[in-house]
Amino acid sequence: MMVAALLAGCGGGSDPAKTGDDPTRQPAGSGGQASAAYLVTDVSTGLPGLEAHQLHLVDPATGAVFKTISVGAWSRYELAGPITPAANGQGSTQGDASVLFFIRQLDDGQRQLFQTPLVGDRAGTDITRISNLTDACQIQETRVSRLDAVASWLVVEVAGPDRLCDHTIDNQFVLVRSDWGSAEPARDSPFGRHNVLVWEYNALGELAWIYGYSARFGALGAINATTGDIRPVAGGVTGQEVALFSPYPGNGHKMVVRVGQTLRVLSWSDGDATLGPVIATLVNESIPFNVADDQGVYFVDGLTVRRIDPLGMSSIVATLPADGEVQYEGAQTPSSLLIVQGPGNIPASTGNGSGSGAAGGSVGAVPALPTTRLWSISKTGGAARVVETLPGTSSIFVAGMSGEAVVYGSRPSDDLNGGYVTLKRFVANDASQAPATVASGVRYLYGAGGGQVGLHGATAPSHLLWCEVAGQPDNCRLDRLRSYKLSTNQVVELGPKPSASVTLPSWDLNGDIDYVDSHGRGLLDVYVQDAGGVNRYVRMWWLVNLDQPQSLQELSLP
Repeated sequence: MMVAALLAGCGGGSDPAKTGDDPTRQPAGSGGQASAAYLVTDVSTGLPGLEAHQLHLVDPATGAVFKTISVGAWSRYELAGPITPAANGQGSTQGDASVLFFIRQLDDGQRQLFQTPLVGDRAGTDITRISNLTDACQIQETRVSRLDAVASWLVVEVAGPDRLCDHTIDNQFVLVRSDWGSAEPARDSPFGRHNVLVWEYNALGELAWIYGYSARFGALGAINATTGDIRPVAGGVTGQEVALFSPYPGNGHKMVVRVGQTLRVLSWSDGDATLGPVIATLVNESIPFNVADDQGVYFVDGLTVRRIDPLGMSSIVATLPADGEVQYEGAQTPSSLLIVQGPGNIPASTGNGSGSGAAGGSVGAVPALPTTRLWSISKTGGAARVVETLPGTSSIFVAGMSGEAVVYGSRPSDDLNGGYVTLKRFVANDASQAPATVASGVRYLYGAGGGQVGLHGATAPSHLLWCEVAGQPDNCRLDRLRSYKLSTNQVVELGPKPSASVTLPSWDLNGDIDYVDSHGRGLLDVYVQDAGGVNRYVRMWWLVNLDQPQSLQELSLP
């Protein structure tokens, strides 16, 4: 009996063999093991073209570097941790990373695949090689083969006959399981880079089947995770690419897939899968908005907001004004669809499409001048309102949600890399309250944290980060970094208090937080302006707790 399935894009062999050498070292004074999983950062040393990469394992409680792993000139790594699928198959909860997978380039040019735990006294020391791969280029995806993350499947891109990773035209894709030994050959994957659709787990929490589309055969198939045998999918010989469109509402063993300009339902159970008939026909090639919940799949085709219900019936929720196109910036709350519409090419009208059901009404008249608007539209086809209207040269994006509370940002320019941002918060199902300003005139950085993986694989952020800039918007001084927790509507000052005796550095805002654990702790990787010149920057790393004021702590990397 299958109990869980994870949609793609959501994250036994012989005994593993030790590597011949020990490419690790423990910095002096690093102390004992961490009480939680280590954080990981990649550092490149040497000259361009002669890089030597190192992976540092950092204690999230103290900022001490516990281990340093040398990986050669080719640094590619991924993290894996336990996963708890939602009972209805609509998303999952990702636990803290517990395993580090990485590619290490040897002196002879071989690129081999390794792993090490991130928890306990074996972290960074017990390094084992996985499979006999010698030409690994990229770990495209990791998916636990047991939901407790004891072992994982990896989709690995390998170099083709020319042995050049950057020459991708002949690169191939293979499947590797992390508990395979160093003599185990990788398993050919017929699904390629992005065509794995479903990872199905059995009642023991073990990966049993992998479903996907093979461009090589022009058909859907199911791979037995134990034997590697491929089973055909009934009705799955399409001759056209089959891509994930959306989970099926209220059913963890079905999904809506796109085949050309049609939508169909793929259903599966214990390796037996069927591709059903067409349930809707799309008018436009581009579908900029697409979300799902237990009650429906919601998408925008042209100017028409459509819904597919749990019975597979299609209906119209609303029709948007014919003065612009929907942007790729939308989201949803439990009650509402959040859609950004801005100026642009007017898409084709979809009319009633191929679905049945009552048609929703138009939600507004065409403005006299080009505008950018944020719509909040009831999923049940009821009230629709314009939350914000700005000139057409402005941009609006949904930054994050907590329940019905939504935070969105607006820029005076549609250039996402420039301009100050105003962040506002509103409640999607309460039209009586106007949006309240959270921050104004800031440089928005990104969302971070959160273990909730959505239906399309994106992780919903728990926090937003911005800088209250002074002067040029492309730099941020340390004391002006802010964290905002979506669930509490609270702003935290992360940097130290300014002092006359301390010169606080500023950094270029191209930095990032690669990973944040369940305690809100992560590593901030930034380029800090050097005192030697306005345009000179040095790379620095900071430990930060997104919930703790003045928590920024500079790391001292060996």
